[in-house]
Amino acid sequence: IYPIFYYFPVYKFFGYEGERVIHPVQTYACYYWCLHYFKRIMETFFVHRFTHATSPLSNVFRNCAYYWTFGAYIAYYVNHPLYTPVGELQWKIGFGFGLLCQLANFYC
Repeated sequence: IYPIFYYFPVYKFFGYEGERVIHPVQTYACYYWCLHYFKRIMETFFVHRFTHATSPLSNVFRNCAYYWTFGAYIAYYVNHPLYTPVGELQWKIGFGFGLLCQLANFYC
């Protein structure tokens, strides 16, 4: 869901007709979002074990609805054409800290 807001002109459907300029922080946010969920999918295949008792089929629909809604909500605001990015140092520190946390998660 998140990359749809990044790569495609979905804001025209919401009434915004202006030109969209992609800021580097939006690009890094998309990369980080995709990397994070790719890691989660790989954990699902290789680490976690799901059974019907712990994860019934009804949870799949609820979880998908939650993640898709959350992804659309975050992507809408981060990739909006009127988005005002934070300072370069701030987003670089945030991105670096986020990557550090993702790498530290492999230790657990």
